Amino acid sequence: LREPPANGEVGAAEAEEADGDEIKVITSADLFAQEDASKTQGRLDHTSGGEAEGGGDPELAALLRSVADACSVVDVLGDGARTRMIAAFCDARLECYLEAFRVDGTCAHPAASSLDAVDKRFAFFRNTMKNMEEDVRGIFPAAWNVAYELTRAFLRKTGGHLATLLGESRGEKTPPLGGAEHSAQVAVLLKALQKTVLFEREMTVRLERDYGLRLSAAAARAPSAMADETMEFDAEGHAHPKDSAAGIRLRRAREKKTSDHRQATAAAADHAPDNRRREVTVLPPIVAVLSDVFVSSMGPYLSLERHNMSNLISSALADGTVDHRGTELPVFTSSTALFVYIKNSVNRCTVLTRGRTFLDLVTEFQHALDQYADLMLKKMPSPSVTLSQRVATVARDSKLKRQGSSSINSDRDWDPAHAGGDAAGSAAQPPHQPSTYKIPTGGEVTVCHVVDTCDYCAETGEALAELISDKMDPALRDGVDMTKQVDRFHDVTAKGLQILVSGLESRVDASLRKMANMSWDRLETVGEESPYVLSTAKTIREFCEQVRDLLPNSYYRNFCDKFGAAFIPSFHSAVIRLRRISESGTQQLLLDVYNIKTLVLRLPVLGTPGGPPAPAMYTRYVAAEFGKIEMLLKAVGTRPELLVDVFRANWPAGTPADLQTVMGLKGMRRAEQQAILEKFGMEPRAAVNATSSAAAIASEKAAEVSQKLSVGSSAVAARVGSDLVDMRRKVEELRKQFS
Repeated sequence: LREPPANGEVGAAEAEEADGDEIKVITSADLFAQEDASKTQGRLDHTSGGEAEGGGDPELAALLRSVADACSVVDVLGDGARTRMIAAFCDARLECYLEAFRVDGTCAHPAASSLDAVDKRFAFFRNTMKNMEEDVRGIFPAAWNVAYELTRAFLRKTGGHLATLLGESRGEKTPPLGGAEHSAQVAVLLKALQKTVLFEREMTVRLERDYGLRLSAAAARAPSAMADETMEFDAEGHAHPKDSAAGIRLRRAREKKTSDHRQATAAAADHAPDNRRREVTVLPPIVAVLSDVFVSSMGPYLSLERHNMSNLISSALADGTVDHRGTELPVFTSSTALFVYIKNSVNRCTVLTRGRTFLDLVTEFQHALDQYADLMLKKMPSPSVTLSQRVATVARDSKLKRQGSSSINSDRDWDPAHAGGDAAGSAAQPPHQPSTYKIPTGGEVTVCHVVDTCDYCAETGEALAELISDKMDPALRDGVDMTKQVDRFHDVTAKGLQILVSGLESRVDASLRKMANMSWDRLETVGEESPYVLSTAKTIREFCEQVRDLLPNSYYRNFCDKFGAAFIPSFHSAVIRLRRISESGTQQLLLDVYNIKTLVLRLPVLGTPGGPPAPAMYTRYVAAEFGKIEMLLKAVGTRPELLVDVFRANWPAGTPADLQTVMGLKGMRRAEQQAILEKFGMEPRAAVNATSSAAAIASEKAAEVSQKLSVGSSAVAARVGSDLVDMRRKVEELRKQFS
């Protein structure tokens, strides 16, 4: 076979060579010009010797037999000659297609070449394949895989057309996000991609079943590849279930056609000049040859998915509906709705592609989960700035001013004017000052729902990552990582537990203020329980019972641990800040401490009589911390002459400062304190300095706070006015004791 001369005629030298060697010179143009004639002259059939007959036209039959023999000569000439021959044949076969579906706007029917009419292209190619099977059967050796090469050529040329169409759509003005025009644009894009993917699968099945080819496995890139084994495709490309009536008819017709084709191919191979049999080789897949063109144009689809998830999350802020999910803990229905949408989105995408577009969609999932975690924070109370934090801020600013401007400039770890709040919208807090939260009545239920929801999201997020990784193209699986989102939900869960602890502390503060306002130095009789103990126990019990029923056991135990670690030191400090305590007052406080300790010890197993005991570590911690308070009160109730001995016996690690605290609570005068400190082992001068510094420090602190509040805002001064009066009264009483 030779390429035709420029004038389309065979030269004289070539004619002479043909006559001398008795070899008929046939050009590619001669072969392709005979195709239309073969359709009208008769169908080509295989003979037992592998030759082709041309209906009733002996001349045409002889010509086609010569072409079949010439193909064997081309095999001898090498791969280059065979490749050029096949390429020329494919170009000739697809010439009408390229003319009919031009995308330059000059074709007769522009609508047929548009993106939403991509199935018309595939129908044209199906007809082309059918005609080729009728026209040139028996001519090309099976090892040439002409049907496969023609299919790849069609996919490549169509890919160029679609790339042009998609490029034009990207250059157009983007329609409003989420609008009807945008949705219509995405619908056209996805339908075209879906039809393209189905066509690639259809042609893969036909090449393997009808032509006995082997295409390399591309299951990772071929969505729902297993579906191909259970579907049959008709001449129009429609898929039918394998077990349906239409599927059974199609399968029988296909099996008969395949059997005839294989018999004819085997016979042709047996009668070949070199008696060579076809070696079945594994060919590159055709899946994704055309559909990969869509990857760079999936922006509208991804933006629509992002828009839909954002709408779900935005509507969840005001939606407090919870889903109890049977016997499990309640979560916000918005969380289940979000994951249902994500799962459906995964299914929608994997039907079309498991490659780069799917990985880009995973990025949108990550962004949506981050947004939802932020939304959960917004559902919880914001921190409040307490009086002590206001005073600490004023004192800190004054200290920085005294240190000079250079010190101020070098210490900007916290600036109320520039510090940002936390993720829950918190107000600016001084450094090293824990945030304080006040939970409104019933607000603890919402916080518990947030904790449960974030726990559900973290658990489901891990399962989602595994699901996506299994469906993702193996080459892209390393990009699937939900660790950041899972950790984010765990952080919100920890924040929720912190808010619950702080909220309960804030509610108990009112009871501790009642304790501070009692006249413990005038108490003469010891009762069962003080009023503040009853209110404290009621507040803690009601709050914890509500939380216990709404949190997982592990989280509730963690809440108890955190509350014990926060409440006991606060209660200890409240006892130390009391004014003079009488002996009866000491006994009453010891009884109160015992009742509160019993309640705190029972918190982990509250409401479960006869159940398992509280964790041993928690019990040891609570007992040890309350033991310090009891040891302090026992020392306060000791007579002055026995104080040193009792203090040393019951408080081996006690320091002179601890002893001085005890004496302050006893209301001992300055001279008495000096004598006790000397008896404890302090030098006289040190004892004098220690007792003198106590009054001086108290007076200085009161004066400093008074000064700072006077230069502060009037609003802050008004809020702390009553506490300032009480502080001054304490200073005056302290001065009288040491006078």
